[in-house]
Amino acid sequence: MFFALSTGVRMSEIFTLTWHNADLVNRVATVTNENAKSGKARALLLNHDAMELIRKLRFRYNCEYVFTRSTKKRVYNIDRRDFKQDCQLSGIDNFYFHDLRHTWASWHVQAGTPLYTLT
Repeated sequence: MFFALSTGVRMSEIFTLTWHNADLVNRVATVTNENAKSGKARALLLNHDAMELIRKLRFRYNCEYVFTRSTKKRVYNIDRRDFKQDCQLSGIDNFYFHDLRHTWASWHVQAGTPLYTLT
């Protein structure tokens, strides 16, 4: 959830992100055309929070994918029970993972980022 809020990336794009496509020096991750909903590759600018998370994960498991389980296997989906429980603990009703993307975009627009920049 934290990475989605920090980057506005879709769930499928999070779980297909490989270390090969994460440039920690330039603070950019690439969503490849195979994994992008639009079919067009795009760069994700990694803010401070996203970078901190990725740095913590870098040597956690020796796996091709950034987000993995302790089994060193790629994650394909969130644990929906955990997500629902986290929402309940936070007092949030009727909330879905994709809403994190909308929250990220809303924060940007409120801060003055033009809409066409976010698409």
